Amino acid sequence: MAKLIIGDAPSTFPLSVEIQTPTGPASIEFTAKHLTGTEWAELREENTDKVNADIKALFDAARADAEAEYAAAQKKVKKPAKSADGAAPTAEELEAAKEAAIMALMKPVKQSVIQRLVAQNAALMIQKIATGWDLDDKFTAPVLEKMCNKYQGAQAAIFAAYNDKLEGRRQGN
Repeated sequence: MAKLIIGDAPSTFPLSVEIQTPTGPASIEFTAKHLTGTEWAELREENTDKVNADIKALFDAARADAEAEYAAAQKKVKKPAKSADGAAPTAEELEAAKEAAIMALMKPVKQSVIQRLVAQNAALMIQKIATGWDLDDKFTAPVLEKMCNKYQGAQAAIFAAYNDKLEGRRQGN
């Protein structure tokens, strides 16, 4: 067994990953970058924050569209001065009615759009932890995104294998 020398970690290492496909498992050999535990944690946090921000932006855009549609509709409607019982509606009641109307107008964010964002961000993250692979396809973000879309467990398998290798967990038999 080699003697450990602090600060003498390799800059890259081989990373074998088994990807599940509809026809059975397939393997990819990556050349992975050696990140410190802190760098790896920061990268995962950055990716999570980016995915969450992208998804929030989708919902914010849907809400903004619904608010614009609501505002346009309100210009065409004459508002009653009093409610059915003769009393003027409270500010809270008006706000609740407005919020309900906006929520009813909001179009759902499509799962396919969210999946595309997740795959895009996974591809970028894979490029941050690896420098290449043994496949004939080029190691580019669009190709990685296509892989993550085609084989939906690919990104989880890659990140789990990378994490296991960094932590020194045994892989395989």
